[in-house]
Amino acid sequence: MTIGSFFYGVLQENYFTIDNEFKPDGRVLKSFIQVSIKEDNIKLEFSYEDLNDKIRVDNNSIIIESKKIADKIREAMEGD
Repeated sequence: MTIGSFFYGVLQENYFTIDNEFKPDGRVLKSFIQVSIKEDNIKLEFSYEDLNDKIRVDNNSIIIESKKIADKIREAMEGD
C-alpha cells in the first residue's frame, strides 16, 4: 500500500469526497518544466520560468541576462 492510497482510504472513510482526476494548475506545472536545447554544439538548459525573464529571443539572437554566466564566458575567453 502506498502513502497516497492510505490517505485516500482515510479520507473516504471519513466521508470526504475526492475527485480522482488530477487537474494541475498550469502556472504551478510550468515551474517544474525544464527546457533543454542542443544545437550547433551549444547546449542550453533552463527552467521554463526563466523564459522572457532571464532568457529572451531577439530575431536570430538569444539574450541571456546573467552576470555570473557573462563572467564565466569572459574567464574562458581570457584562457585562450
